[in-house]
Amino acid sequence: MASSIPRRRYVQNVGSEAGSVYEVKVNAPPSVEVNVSPSKLVFSEIKQTLSYEVTFTSGSNVLERVDGGINSAFGSLEWSDGVHVVQSPIAVVWSLSSSVASM
Repeated sequence: MASSIPRRRYVQNVGSEAGSVYEVKVNAPPSVEVNVSPSKLVFSEIKQTLSYEVTFTSGSNVLERVDGGINSAFGSLEWSDGVHVVQSPIAVVWSLSSSVASM
C-alpha cells in the first residue's frame, strides 16, 4: 500500500538580484515518487520568501525493500537559475507498522 506525505518548504532570495528564476530538478530516492509544486520559483524582489510543496509517495515495492533490510533512501532537490545551484537533501526512512510502510 502506497502512502503520500506532503511537506511545505520556504526559501528566500539571498542573491543580489530581483527577477531570479529557479527551476527544480528532482533526484528521487529509490522507491519514492517526489513531486514539487510549483516546479519554478520566480523571485521578483531581493530577500523575497517563496514557498513550495514537496509530496513524497512510497512505491509499491517498499515493503519488499524494508523486509530485505533496506529501510532508508536518499536523494535531493536541485534548484537552479542556470548559473547557481541550490541543493536540498532528501532522506526517507520507512517503518513497518501493521504491515504498512510510512515515510
